[in-house]
Amino acid sequence: MLTGQEFTDNTILILHSGRYEFRNKGIDLFIETMGRLNHISKLPQTIIACIAVPAYHTGPRKNLIEKKESQDIVHTVDGVHVTHELHEPENDLILRKIKAAGLHNGPDDRVKIIYIPALLNGADGIFNLDFPEFLIAFDGTIFPYYYEPWGYTPLESLAFHIPTITTSLSGLGQWIKSLYPGLKECTMVIDRDDDNDNEVIEEIIRNVIFCSQKTEKEIIKARLKAYEISRTALWKNVFIHHRNAYSDALNKALAREDLYMAKRPAQILPAARSITEIKPEWKKVLIQQCLPENLQSLERIARNLWWSWNYDALELFEMINNERWYDFKFNPIALIESLSFQELQDLNSNDKFVSKLKKVTTRFDYYMAKAAEKSPDLIAYFSMEFGLHDTIKIFSGGLGMLAGDYLKEASDSNANIIGVGLLYRYGYFRQTLSIYGDQIAGYTPQKFTHLHK
Repeated sequence: MLTGQEFTDNTILILHSGRYEFRNKGIDLFIETMGRLNHISKLPQTIIACIAVPAYHTGPRKNLIEKKESQDIVHTVDGVHVTHELHEPENDLILRKIKAAGLHNGPDDRVKIIYIPALLNGADGIFNLDFPEFLIAFDGTIFPYYYEPWGYTPLESLAFHIPTITTSLSGLGQWIKSLYPGLKECTMVIDRDDDNDNEVIEEIIRNVIFCSQKTEKEIIKARLKAYEISRTALWKNVFIHHRNAYSDALNKALAREDLYMAKRPAQILPAARSITEIKPEWKKVLIQQCLPENLQSLERIARNLWWSWNYDALELFEMINNERWYDFKFNPIALIESLSFQELQDLNSNDKFVSKLKKVTTRFDYYMAKAAEKSPDLIAYFSMEFGLHDTIKIFSGGLGMLAGDYLKEASDSNANIIGVGLLYRYGYFRQTLSIYGDQIAGYTPQKFTHLHK
């Protein structure tokens, strides 16, 4: 519908997705590769290349929605590359690179490219599919990374039987190379460095053409190989490497302990003060809030993260003050501290709220009592980040969310486990986009008295 053209059943669909890191994620090389493929006459089929990277957009394009509703697949729309309205399309790096690569989506172009600057969460307004549902439509994915510590996106492709191309500058690329040296089953790892962009592009082109000429039986074999590779990265297979890494770190730290035994922190003596010097000394005074007897369990629940994955507890805090609950970013400690004496008295006399509180407290106390039945063997879980809740800013992305989910599941399973991480004064930075599409890092200080246990 976007291009106003019809495509045959043997059209090849290729995807690049992830965060908007133009160079690190290899978006520049992906577009350049598609531009060169477009001018290769021996390309047997048409390619539709999609870039699904969230960017600064205002919503789905109205003219595209109208075409979709009317099932109009004949007429083109203005701006035949992008599915959603960008705030400043003239400054968008992806769109500029597409045009520079000579990808115009014309009838004679062998490669068509579609830019989807929206998060595919099932409600983007055009596709209305969750990312996994969208992903399975593709024949292959390409991630020519310049820097990627691991690479969950290509791994996700492999898990859905979709062959992928990535580079040696990613953790997953190194992992695959170590297990499958010389792999050439449409899934491949290309060696990349600072000076071989052109060689990487040519290698991708050769692989795309090579795979486009495979028979249906060979394609099925390539898809099964992709799935097989994904199984090697299951937690049960990589856990040993995590354990070895932690053991190596501890052993190296123990080997250096003599370097620190005699060291003591420097002591700075206070400067002598004149007896005539008179200056105010400002001191912070914290006032302990006193809750009515009927509401005292509210603070116990608020101080324990158990509430964050229990809907009854979430509803309980929202009943206190719906508007303020959202203003405080779903932090029950901040919410309770904001209540005036009169508001506490009103809650205390609210039979519906008190009844709900008693119900939640009973569940919470029963849950906590189970801790006495834990195994005496303690497990220490070390991680640089834990995604427990938005109000605890000690996580950045997917790895942190995974670590947080492990702790929550361990808690529900009554496992004797303790997470050991780092407490950041400002948390991880939050990203915004400038009018030129640059990423800007913003830091928000944490209020430690509002953190949960």
